[in-house]
Amino acid sequence: MEFIFALIVLFGLWMIFRWIRHPKQTISESELNIALCESPDDVDKNVPFRLIDDSDNMVRIKQDYPLSSNDNWVQTDEEWYVKVSGVSYRKDSVIWFIAGTSHEIEVVREPMPDYPDALAVYGRWKDKYGKMYRQQLGYVQDYDAQEISASLRKSKGCRLSAKPAMMFIPTKDKSPGLRINVALFEPRKSKGA
Repeated sequence: MEFIFALIVLFGLWMIFRWIRHPKQTISESELNIALCESPDDVDKNVPFRLIDDSDNMVRIKQDYPLSSNDNWVQTDEEWYVKVSGVSYRKDSVIWFIAGTSHEIEVVREPMPDYPDALAVYGRWKDKYGKMYRQQLGYVQDYDAQEISASLRKSKGCRLSAKPAMMFIPTKDKSPGLRINVALFEPRKSKGA
């Protein structure tokens, strides 16, 4: 009898330890503090918002590209608005990303045998306790990845920079989703050149 009691206590402690190390991330609209507005001009950068006509699960974010603030890089005219695919395989990470703050997106070339132009999408964010995370959220859809990779190959020395554009909160009937903006940046030419 004591052995069974000890097993129950150990199992309970293990469950508590697991919950503390990996709390189940939940998301509710009230936790996100989504601003409802008529125009994106009505909100500051990095503030989650929804336009009046948007669906209830849609969250927008207004941000600059990470390379925009770097004096060594200049944005070209090439920019893509793309859907992130494969989020259903990484649903927990995507939900944690949406529920977090300080959202950042990184697009990384990850060629695979059947997809030589594959572009993986990684998210960085802080949770409500301030802990920073970086996890893969999905991939740029193949036809967009082919176009982006072709532009990157033509433009030697250029880099990609990405930012979140729209996030979709999971609901009873809908899965989470992400849309991102990807832009091509070229090195700034020196004034003497």
